Amino acid sequence: MRKFEVATMMTKLLNRRTRRIKNRLSSLALSDT
Repeated sequence: MRKFEVATMMTKLLNRRTRRIKNRLSSLALSDT
């Protein structure tokens, strides 16, 4: 159970980070055009 919980926490953190990066990239692309 502990390993599974840690994995879910890591995936959640990674999803948050990737979402932030995607938002930043999209905003940069919009500003470029």
